[in-house]
Parts: sequence; structure tokens; C-alpha cells
Amino acid sequence: MIDLKKMLFAGVAAAMTMLGSTAFAASAGEAETCPDEPGYSRSFSLTFAEMGNNCYYWGENDANDTAFQGQIIADFGADYGVYDKTEEGSLSSGILSGLNGFIDASSYPISFAIDLTGLRNVIMVFKTGNNYDPAYAAFLLDSFDGVANGTFSMEPANGLSHVTLYANVPLPASILMLLAALGGLALVGRRREDPAAA
Repeated sequence: MIDLKKMLFAGVAAAMTMLGSTAFAASAGEAETCPDEPGYSRSFSLTFAEMGNNCYYWGENDANDTAFQGQIIADFGADYGVYDKTEEGSLSSGILSGLNGFIDASSYPISFAIDLTGLRNVIMVFKTGNNYDPAYAAFLLDSFDGVANGTFSMEPANGLSHVTLYANVPLPASILMLLAALGGLALVGRRREDPAAA
């Protein structure tokens, strides 16, 4: 079932971040708690020394749920997706490799560094067991280009299942040039086959 209140809050949070507003969000050096309203049995907390962040979304099961996935695509576009993940050694970019040692940790806070160079609209999702509500929390990070130093905590303490990093990743110029060249070759080949074009 779609939680309209969560979706509305997530949309407002994303819009404010895209516009550069830090209202309702933690500034650099301040902790942001997610969920940021009472009535939940678990809370997640994230702080970065160099930038702010805000509680973007949370849920009872997993960040793969359709409501969360639909919300991030609506907010950030179809080129948005998983950039890295710390689960069973399935790192795609190595950015979160510094967090591997903290999976299943039960002592908090956890300090880590993460290189956000070239990434846009970054969301970090911290997932724990399903025996508390919420089971995961997603934090939308303020724009930052470089290495950021973070601190994560959760209450009550429990092991992390995994951490996932979502982002818009711009295609390198060489890939765009390759695609343009392939399109041009296809067009030239098609003109050669079409006698009416001669």
C-alpha cells in the first residue's frame, strides 16, 4: 500500500534539495534523523562534516519496494539508479567499500569517508533487519563534489544488512561520442541500401 504522507514528504524534500534550500534538513556538521517524526520503533541518524542531508524516505521492508523506486524515478529521472551497494561483495563502483567492515556491526556511531566526485542527487539507504519499523532509511545528500566524512548511527542498535548508494551518473563524453558515431554509421548504411535516396 502506498503511503501518501511519505510520498508527499519525499517530494517536498527532493524539491527543496534541488532548489538549494536547507529548511527541514541538517546542515553540515548537524545530525539528520530518519524518520523525522514520532511513532516509530527505530531511528537512523546521519551526519556529514562537509555537507547537509535530509531524511528522504523510509519503509518497513526494503528499498526495492515499488513506492520508493517510483518516487526516486519521479524525482530524479529514468537515468537514476543504484550506483553502489555493500551486500555479499556486490560492489559496483567501490565507493562504499569503506563501509563493508561495518555490515552486521552493533556498536554505533560508525565513521566513514565517501567519494562523491561527479555524482548528482545522491541518496544513501541504510537497511537493517525487518523486526523494527522502519527497516530502512534513505537520506538525500546535499550537492558535494569530493570526499565527504560521515557518521551513521541507529537506535536501538542493530546490525546493518547493507548500504545502497543511488545517484544520477552522467555518461562520459566518450560514450556519447561513440553512440553518435554508431548512429551516423547506421544512417550512412541505410542510405546506401535505399535506391530512392540516390
